[in-house]
Amino acid sequence: MSETRRSLSDVRLPVIQAITEFEGAMDAVFDLMSFHHDNLPRDSRRDYFKKVVRQWNPSDSDETIDAIFDAADQAVSASAPGNVFQEVRNRVRSKLEELSVDAPGYGTLYYRDVTAALTQRSRQAKMREALLTSAVGAFDVLMSEIMLAAACVKPSAMYESKKPYKLCDIAKFASLDDLILSHAEKFVRDKAYEGVTEWFEWLNKAVDIPLSKVTDHPLTFQEVFLRRNNIVHAGGLVNETYLTRLPEGIVHRPKLNDRLRVNRKYLQGACELILAVGYAAFAHFVTYYEGNQEEPADVDGLIANHSYRLLERSHDSAVDEYVRCVEAVCSDQDYRRVMMVNRWVALKRAGKKVFRDEVTEWDVTRLPRRFELARRVLLDEYDAAIDLANDLVARNELMIEDWHTWPLLDSLRKYVALYPEKCKFV
Repeated sequence: MSETRRSLSDVRLPVIQAITEFEGAMDAVFDLMSFHHDNLPRDSRRDYFKKVVRQWNPSDSDETIDAIFDAADQAVSASAPGNVFQEVRNRVRSKLEELSVDAPGYGTLYYRDVTAALTQRSRQAKMREALLTSAVGAFDVLMSEIMLAAACVKPSAMYESKKPYKLCDIAKFASLDDLILSHAEKFVRDKAYEGVTEWFEWLNKAVDIPLSKVTDHPLTFQEVFLRRNNIVHAGGLVNETYLTRLPEGIVHRPKLNDRLRVNRKYLQGACELILAVGYAAFAHFVTYYEGNQEEPADVDGLIANHSYRLLERSHDSAVDEYVRCVEAVCSDQDYRRVMMVNRWVALKRAGKKVFRDEVTEWDVTRLPRRFELARRVLLDEYDAAIDLANDLVARNELMIEDWHTWPLLDSLRKYVALYPEKCKFV
């Protein structure tokens, strides 16, 4: 938990620091995800087998080693589940006899190495599991800070712990605030051992933030955390704990001892969902907190800016999820429109067309002309859009920096690259 907090007078700063650290941690996860996909060699079990065999056997030909691997691989495909290793051993022995490989001990060593090769997990699979674990860990840290802030704001929500205090214990604290803070820290440490479902059940009672407010996919979100816990504690093999806690609404339910895979699509979707829910939980908490202050700070701009940050980083599904869950908490209509546009841009970039009817019906006649520009670009009206952009730039209503960086204008910039004569300012 953050060491920034020193009193209960302002819980805002530590929570803002926590969301900033969450952003950095998730940026690192996505960067590593891209790096490992582009740079980590695809594992080949055959190549791995050759590599380890060559450590002790420099003499047998590559053809011999390939033949032994093929025999073992075929045994795995043809054997009943309970008889795999015995069948591999038999086929390796037969192949060695067929190839006249009779060096002492070679049979045992070949069997050892081919078994390891056929049962090993790929480095890419292990990396994806590690990245999922890191993403969930970043969310855990953020939620610990939000729950601590919620406990400080609403101490009565901690009464369920029923922890008695003796007078001598109370006397150790300089103030009631220090006592509440100490109790809150212990309360949240205990809460950390519970699941994400229980966290949001408590946040709902404390500060009116149920899981349903921060995601439209609560069952999927819960499964992500169950999968991470299973990977950490059971090596990714389905156990009774996973099956017992798996929500009833999950359609595809694995069987006991099945392996829970984390392929690239799953990891991308899970991390985008974690990112959206983290931002949404922050947005709902700071809105609740400021709504109970005598002089509330304006947090609408911060909440809207998070949608833009997601858009800049091409987290399109996270933009969609986040905006749908927090749009209503913004009291400022302009910020709500900004988030709405960001969501439409994300949907368009993702190749979805469900937004077009909404944009077509959107009345921008009384709004700042940047919204008219957004509408025209979203509807692919590029000739009218570039004419409007020329005028906006001339009147300093659209900055050149925005022209170069605004994700909304990606498709318009490509259009101008084809027809440069239409643009008067680049």
